[in-house]
Amino acid sequence: MLADYHVHTNFSPDSDYPMQQVIEDAIELGLDEICITDHIDFGLLKSWPDGLSDSEKKQLDRSLYMTDHVISSQQIKRFQREYQDKITIKFGYEFGMQIPWISQFEQLYSLYDLDFVILSVHAIDDHGIWTDEFQLNRSQKQYNDRYYQEIYNLVNNYQNYCVLGHLDSIVRYDRNGIYPFEKNKDLIREILKIVIKDGKIENGDTAGSDFEGFKDGVAFDGGKAENYPLEIGSNTFIPSFEEQLIGLKAGDEKDIKVTFPEDYAQEDLKGQEAVFKIKVHEVKTKELPEMDEEFFKDLGYEGVETEEQLKDLVKADLEAKKEYELENKYVDDLLEEAAKHTVVDFPEELVHEEIHRMMHQYEENLKMQGITLDMFYQFTNSTSEDLEKQMQKEAEKRVKYRFMLEEIATLEKVEVTDEEANKEAEDLAKKYNTTKDELLAQIGGIDALKYELEMQKVIEILKK
Repeated sequence: MLADYHVHTNFSPDSDYPMQQVIEDAIELGLDEICITDHIDFGLLKSWPDGLSDSEKKQLDRSLYMTDHVISSQQIKRFQREYQDKITIKFGYEFGMQIPWISQFEQLYSLYDLDFVILSVHAIDDHGIWTDEFQLNRSQKQYNDRYYQEIYNLVNNYQNYCVLGHLDSIVRYDRNGIYPFEKNKDLIREILKIVIKDGKIENGDTAGSDFEGFKDGVAFDGGKAENYPLEIGSNTFIPSFEEQLIGLKAGDEKDIKVTFPEDYAQEDLKGQEAVFKIKVHEVKTKELPEMDEEFFKDLGYEGVETEEQLKDLVKADLEAKKEYELENKYVDDLLEEAAKHTVVDFPEELVHEEIHRMMHQYEENLKMQGITLDMFYQFTNSTSEDLEKQMQKEAEKRVKYRFMLEEIATLEKVEVTDEEANKEAEDLAKKYNTTKDELLAQIGGIDALKYELEMQKVIEILKK
């Protein structure tokens, strides 16, 4: 799905792009969804009638903005109807906020059922940043410090937003060059901590939610889950589903409207509109830990006490992993080449059995993520037949390789003694911090281990 949630039209002071043209161009570009988020920047009107008090100026500023945006909201509703079969159009704002104007923004927010709000800082003390008016007569340190302090104060005092917009605006308009990030790193870190603490879902977060899908007011099969962990941006759900979770936080409930694709696997849902009732339970955000002694200890690496030592160890692990991957590719290439010169007849039932084993393993992997196969089919627009078809070729290859290796083992009289198998079992048990009996139970017994070792010996023969 392609979407753009930061879209300005001629209702923003920095744009002369007619709204209808924006929509038609978005359709031409192949976008599935846009959100019109025109600017609201109270406090930037400079020409006042004589004799107005500060409160009267604020009221006039707000009235002038609202006149435009009443018209804007009406246009959005009209275009939502006109283009509903071609593109999804959402309604939001970019709030260019300042501390003294928070109450005016709160009033505006209460007037509309907004789909999306971007919180930004375009001006401070009613002086624009993009015009260099705010920076005038201040040192680079002074205006950078004040800018980030303003954002810090805002996120501490205002929560009705979905995302924090272009945190680096001051950098974009800094005529004195790039101010060292390190100078404001601590304050920026605090800003981001507050935004994360607010718990609003962002792209890349994982949201644990309950949901149930309804078509024409009736719940449909496969559309219900509890505390489902969904990574926003993974594109594993129906188009527009994940995007509509952005900005929600734990405890929020929302009805999400979606349209199933025309090629959807479930016949009665193809091309149909549906509503999912959502309740968010938790929001998990990926956060990089501090490179300190506690972190090194948690990793469980022995002898690692500094970041440099950790980097050396990770580098060694990556090199070992790369070597392992190259070895596996070499073996795969060997087997593939050997298979080209080998004719193997095997019953089709063996392929079906291998597919069954692969399906079972895949299902177990999904369960570890809190997902059932039915949920996987529902949200990937697929069926069990589709998944089996995907596995068919790999299953055939596995069966052929197994027959081929077993035949080579017979011809080369490859054997694995009990002593070899028991030693391998003991080594593996030590490696995985378990007992020999527990390990053998997990892998299917001593005979299964002997078979695996036998196949490894055959591969060594092929390498020669």
